[in-house]
Amino acid sequence: MTSTDVNAVAILDNGDILHLFGNGITDATGGNVFVRDISGVNTKNIGEFAQGRRIRTLKFHASIGSVLTYVKIYDPSGATILFARAGELDAGSRKNYNLELRGLDIPLSKGVYIFAMTAD
Repeated sequence: MTSTDVNAVAILDNGDILHLFGNGITDATGGNVFVRDISGVNTKNIGEFAQGRRIRTLKFHASIGSVLTYVKIYDPSGATILFARAGELDAGSRKNYNLELRGLDIPLSKGVYIFAMTAD
């Protein structure tokens, strides 16, 4: 099995921009995408980090040559809030992201988290 790094940006309703990451997500298994702070130590799920806020925009970038198959956001009960298919970002592509979602209105609370599925 190989792994893929996923970097992302979340823009919240108050204008805050959060750096999200999933380092070494095992392809075909998937993994959580966490909030990273300046120290690089804080690895909270987005719902815990930004309780009471709302996601307006999400942008995901997987390692070049890898595929970001899909992204899901789960609520605290485990129900799917959002499911979005993505794809591969070719090295010569003029796109910056595998997936860019705008116009969202996803409420955040403790237990809400982002999951990314990757492939070679």
